[in-house]
Amino acid sequence: MKKAITIISILTLYFLVRNPLYSQELNFNDFLNSAINNSYKLKASKIDSEISKKGIKEARADYFPSIGGYAVTERYNDLSDGKRQITAVGNEI
Repeated sequence: MKKAITIISILTLYFLVRNPLYSQELNFNDFLNSAINNSYKLKASKIDSEISKKGIKEARADYFPSIGGYAVTERYNDLSDGKRQITAVGNEI
């Protein structure tokens, strides 16, 4: 049993070293760029930075003046042929 495991291990190692399809040469800069592009912590910190920038803009918005408006449209309908009170119909915007 040990002999079979040893032979399988040696053959696996041999094919991994000999076969160039499974090996890839990386230099330090490629490795570093790959690590930076795939870093979860860096992506999360960039998102946190964007959130805090938006929060600063939102906080500064309270210092600027704001404009508001209010309008009412109303008309009077006499639905009783002049015998009762006039009804007002309208909308608020």
